[in-house]
Amino acid sequence: MIRRAALSLALLAGLWASPAPAGDLPPGPFNTPALYPEGPLIHDGVLYYAEMTADRVTRWDSSGRAPFFEMKGCGPTSISPYGEGKFAITCHLGDAIAIVSAGGGSLRVLKFSVDGERLTLPNDSHSDRRGGVYFSSSGPFSIHAQPSGRVFHVKADGTARKVAEGLRYSNGVFVTPAGLVYVSEHMGKRILRYRMAEDGSLTPLEPFADVAQLVPEIGDMRPSVGPDGLEVTGGGTVFVAIYGSGKILQISALGTLQGTFETGLKFVTSLALDLDANRMIVTGAHSNTVHPYEGEVRQLSLDP
Repeated sequence: MIRRAALSLALLAGLWASPAPAGDLPPGPFNTPALYPEGPLIHDGVLYYAEMTADRVTRWDSSGRAPFFEMKGCGPTSISPYGEGKFAITCHLGDAIAIVSAGGGSLRVLKFSVDGERLTLPNDSHSDRRGGVYFSSSGPFSIHAQPSGRVFHVKADGTARKVAEGLRYSNGVFVTPAGLVYVSEHMGKRILRYRMAEDGSLTPLEPFADVAQLVPEIGDMRPSVGPDGLEVTGGGTVFVAIYGSGKILQISALGTLQGTFETGLKFVTSLALDLDANRMIVTGAHSNTVHPYEGEVRQLSLDP
């Protein structure tokens, strides 16, 4: 995630026609240009991904690509299923969570938690698998900033509550069917793990992995290089994008390094596993200093 510019959030979204029925995922191989893409999601046979500097989320299946959601000033960075037939979109530049319909129409914009805290810099998100969603609220993208990263939980009734804080730039989020919540602590170069309670609160467990120790080369890189988006398989294997390095790491359920994938995208932001096709779909930018941060959505094989 790059450091944001100050933008105001427009509450009027561009409403797109309802998408065609779910079909097959885009056939590969493919490398398609995108504007600072993040947060790829595979859902009901459709690939979605956010384009932060284009203020849109794109929908893509075998019939082609089309805009799914657009909101001026939103700066979206992730999309997750939320409730029945809805999605939650993190508006990183707009300091808000947009709740949208299955067709991409804006239903509601959340800006504050139940305790009155502003939902600043929302970043990655993931369904809690019970109708709600978790999302990270990163804090400033600076190694000199105080640890101000947070994690929030939005219940199915639309109320948001803080469930973790004091992180050094909270970034990627993933929830397993067993109720484990993985969070990337970007500036700390760690992957943290929590246990989800029935009410959505989180109990911290031991840190899952120290990326700087697993890969000393990454530990030696500048502080802004660290874990971004991640995904966890049913067996507990973690795939995590290492922003600033161009790499995806494959980490075993025990926290040991199993493999490294070169993406060709220096500022790789996230990934989505497509195990049926033995591939992963990755997002990232070539630069994080030259606006609009042009990047690509790419396919990588999962074969060694």
